[in-house]
Amino acid sequence: MTGIFCRLTSEGTVHQNSGQIRNGDFFLQHHWVGESVTNNFFETLRENISDLKFRVSYGSNGDQQALGAYDWIPSINRSGPYEGLYYVVGGRILEGAIQTDRANPDVHWESKTTFNIGMDIGLFQNKFYGSAEWYRAYSSGLLVRLPLSYATGVGVSFYGDDAFEWTNYGEMINRGLELSAGWKDNIGRFNYSVSANFPPSEMKW
Repeated sequence: MTGIFCRLTSEGTVHQNSGQIRNGDFFLQHHWVGESVTNNFFETLRENISDLKFRVSYGSNGDQQALGAYDWIPSINRSGPYEGLYYVVGGRILEGAIQTDRANPDVHWESKTTFNIGMDIGLFQNKFYGSAEWYRAYSSGLLVRLPLSYATGVGVSFYGDDAFEWTNYGEMINRGLELSAGWKDNIGRFNYSVSANFPPSEMKW
């Protein structure tokens, strides 16, 4: 009987990203832990079980690519289709402006957190190999471009453009179990391998 031996591997990264929007700081992190327990088996089992690993990972990140640099502040536009915005009153030209974007101080990064649990196995000198992984990804604050009412007076122009505003409105959960298995061997000088994947998943908005 062999002695018990565990090989634990861990890895982690944490860093901060900043954007040009209000609330524009976001911490990104990823942590991974894996353990190889191959050497924990009795000698008779080790003849058939070549490799066995368990792993767990957790991570979070953010995204603001859909946003412009200043989408959180109001903006005024004096340009128009005929050399600016104006109206003629009593023979006089009166210049004007429209508010194209209203203040949006609460808009922020999208965020996504993921959690994975997995196992890798190799049998018969790794001729047979397989893995199983359960995962869950939760996205919140998804950036959605929602229309604004014309009653706000925002974005109404000679061009007839509709007014929109970025909003952290949506959320999504994606989870499932991924299974894969394969066999590789040789017959004389002929090498061959076969594999299959089973990736059922569920997505919920």
